[in-house]
Amino acid sequence: VESWKAALDECEKKLEPVDRDRALEVNNMHDFRNELNRLLDEYPDDADAPRHVVILLLFPTLDHFEQFTQSRNPWIARESHIILQKLSAIYDDAMTTIADAVGRIEKAAELTERQARMIDVDMFSKMLSLNPEKDQSAQIPSCVLPVARNRRFFGRENTLAEIDRHLKPGNQSGGSLGSLAIHGLGGVGKTQIALEYAYSKQAELDAVLWVPAENTLALQQGFTKIAVDGLKLPNANPQSHQENMLLVLAWLQRTPAKWLLVFDNVETHQIFENCWPAADHGAILVTTRRHVVASQPIDQGLEITDFEIDDGARFVLHLLQKRQGTPEEKTAATELSKLLHGYALAISQMTAYMNARTMPIKDFLSVYKKYPKKLHRERKEGWKYIGYNYALDTVWDISFSALDQSAHACLAVLSFYAPDSIPTALLEPSETLTLGPRLEFCKDELSRWDTIEQLTDHALVRHDTISQCFSLHRLVQAECLFRVSTADRQEGFDGAVKLLRDKFPSRGSLVIMDSLWEDGAKYLQQIASVAENWRDSQDKPAPLKPTVEFCNLMADCAWFVHDNDAAGILSLVINTGCAAYYKLPDAAKERILEADILLLLCIRDLRAEGDFMSAETEGKKSLAIRVELKMPQDLQMTNCYNYIAIALDSLACHAEAKMWLDKSRDVLEGHKDELHVRLLCQNNLNFSRNLFSVGDFEGSEKKLDQALLQATSFKSWSSFAFIHQTKADLYLRWDKPDDASLQVQLARTTLEGSGGFASISWISGIVSYRTSSKAVAIARLYKMPPGMRARFVHLLMKAYGMEPEKYKEEAEEARQEAQRLRKLLPPGRTDLDDESDGAFDMLVDISVR
Repeated sequence: VESWKAALDECEKKLEPVDRDRALEVNNMHDFRNELNRLLDEYPDDADAPRHVVILLLFPTLDHFEQFTQSRNPWIARESHIILQKLSAIYDDAMTTIADAVGRIEKAAELTERQARMIDVDMFSKMLSLNPEKDQSAQIPSCVLPVARNRRFFGRENTLAEIDRHLKPGNQSGGSLGSLAIHGLGGVGKTQIALEYAYSKQAELDAVLWVPAENTLALQQGFTKIAVDGLKLPNANPQSHQENMLLVLAWLQRTPAKWLLVFDNVETHQIFENCWPAADHGAILVTTRRHVVASQPIDQGLEITDFEIDDGARFVLHLLQKRQGTPEEKTAATELSKLLHGYALAISQMTAYMNARTMPIKDFLSVYKKYPKKLHRERKEGWKYIGYNYALDTVWDISFSALDQSAHACLAVLSFYAPDSIPTALLEPSETLTLGPRLEFCKDELSRWDTIEQLTDHALVRHDTISQCFSLHRLVQAECLFRVSTADRQEGFDGAVKLLRDKFPSRGSLVIMDSLWEDGAKYLQQIASVAENWRDSQDKPAPLKPTVEFCNLMADCAWFVHDNDAAGILSLVINTGCAAYYKLPDAAKERILEADILLLLCIRDLRAEGDFMSAETEGKKSLAIRVELKMPQDLQMTNCYNYIAIALDSLACHAEAKMWLDKSRDVLEGHKDELHVRLLCQNNLNFSRNLFSVGDFEGSEKKLDQALLQATSFKSWSSFAFIHQTKADLYLRWDKPDDASLQVQLARTTLEGSGGFASISWISGIVSYRTSSKAVAIARLYKMPPGMRARFVHLLMKAYGMEPEKYKEEAEEARQEAQRLRKLLPPGRTDLDDESDGAFDMLVDISVR
């Protein structure tokens, strides 16, 4: 009995609840054999050979054991559980050995991948170094930091001194770039340390710059803020995130000024592929939760740990307002620091609770000690707060218990958004939106700010009045979602989706007007976060359920970014939307929504995947549903016709593509309203490429002239640029290089003066391929698919080849990179032995050839 109790205790400590319950279902030898068979199915030989072999080895042992127990006395049968325990121990040891081996292999693979990525970084740096322009003037001194200096910052003097000793940002004449990553547990104070250090160097340096680096979109917007508001670089544009990044990197590389650049909250090395300055001086400080990030290309890592107990006690007293600092309070502060293990976030939470109630520390301790079981619970393996030996549930119990129902509902909604920059406008719904009980907290201004006040009072949410954004710690989000019931989690998710859909532009307009770009772009991070939350929940217990509104939000976002996917989220949102749609109950499915999703899959295959056969199939499926629904020959139908035509032209099926373009033209002609004219302009552009692909250069030129007249009527910068670029392609094929050069310059001039459309990736990228080094840089920044990147690198190789004596090594490097990218494509998509221009042209759709 004691042995059985000990086994149960081990299960309780080491197993997740679902695994523990499964183990307890094994009551006899028959159950044990059935469980082994289930494990064989879960770890098939072709997918997990080591575990499969270990499980097979247990069957002979089990057979011998059964024979032995049946032939021996009852005493052995009673003691059989001891033998089973030994077998289990052997099995556990074997599995641990296998897991260790797999872990070593995974680390080796990650190192290899990181080394390969650093080759990319080196190439990217070389590209930025090509054809250096005159150093662009900048407004210095310049300080771009996210928030005001924290006047309540405490301690960390040794850490700040260590950072300064390594970076030496004031002494940048040594001819080398200094870099350091500070890493540690989330909430330990890394960002506050970086912020304090940056402010401390403001008077000493010419430029102190800050970039949020959690994801690509935040990174790009951070560089735009530096280029536009900070350095005020010539040609910087508020909407041109990618070009702004290149401008800032070029300035850092060429300027003699002294500068410090902070990358905050880096999650992966890949973020540096596009934005690591190719400079011979300067200082870079990185904050990250991941120890592995603190390596190449970063010089050195510095771990940020919890406060020592005495420092933690002083931190408690430092944060508490209007306290006497009596010996009694100091003793209580030391006791609290011990209980919280010196963890900065937990101390901040608890002192906020005490400040809100002017509660003495000793009284707070008595409240805190009502949770001794949770406080002293040993940390389980894999527990969610790695590095903290006691459960943080106690910390959250107190903060969360002080919230009313509205604040809980609001926090559940905010927990599904990207944590660092949630626009306050999201909580200001339109008057026509039906809120429901869970969104009552934002029904009016008074309710909204009463709710926000609770969350900010308890340091769960921060409100930046300058940027008009909310932010909250990721651990707050994780704990909130961990604590709520399945039903409340679903309602929080549904609320987050409802508020986003209320603000985000609808795909119903068919054309994204110029004025909508800025309005929609600020919500892309939040939509991506909601999509990731739904996607990641699907392989967990109690996954989030899909709704029609969620599917529509994903489709709206996919349509919004399909021609301007600077953040590389098109595949995420349309793949998530598609998966969610097919998990809807049959009664909830809407056929017209399915048709929209299929058309967006067609666009994804054209733009992001380069799979033209699949694009044709998905486009025709979408059209078939519309025909089945007996939809009229309207603008929605012309969208299908146009994208089917693009897919067919990309497959060199030009005659069939022309048939679909004719069908689209038949619907569009004869109308004078702006929407029809815009779509007819696009039809002429598609027609022009169809015609010059079969050698009808004069017919193609006429179509482009018609398109130019139409674009003039509605003044679309993107259409102007794309028309000029298409004319350049036409004239190159027509053997008119001077005319082609003029059109490229017109396209570039249009983009640079657009005031809002220079960030259109599919235009900027193809315009820039005439200067091939910039084209490859832009392809990386835009997260273009491997096929398009391979084509740009191939063009770069051809450019190098024009001066073989000077660029022989670079040309070969570019050739190998182009081949590497082609190998990433699905089998059968390209012939690796064919390195002709035509072979690389076939990697991209007809609209960008």
